[in-house]
Amino acid sequence: MVKKNIKRVPTDKMKELSGFEEVFDLFESTEIREGSIDPRSGDDTFQLYNFLENENIRLQKLDQFYSSKVKTLKKHPQSKNLLAEQKQKKEQLLKQLVPKILSHDSAFNEEMERLFNKAFKPVDQTTESDD
Repeated sequence: MVKKNIKRVPTDKMKELSGFEEVFDLFESTEIREGSIDPRSGDDTFQLYNFLENENIRLQKLDQFYSSKVKTLKKHPQSKNLLAEQKQKKEQLLKQLVPKILSHDSAFNEEMERLFNKAFKPVDQTTESDD
């Protein structure tokens, strides 16, 4: 079943279109009727135009990305440099962090001792770190 697209035309415009009924018959899925145009009837030309405009902008951005930026990334890859930089930062952080954790009175070791004692010691035995 083919759904007919009904277009409403005001009475004064319909008088101007008289004589073109044969042309209207060529459009099989469109039917033109006389009557007032209801704003809620689905006249969404603005929404359609807005959607098409946004889609055009999106496609232009994709085209720009794939045509210029990807070529640049292929010619001048940065991944090896970035990985080396991140490895250096990781090593520096480990050099700073490990001595702090290994010290006997570090906050990390005290917290781990408290959790261990809480999990594995009987309730009636309390230690000074159970505060």
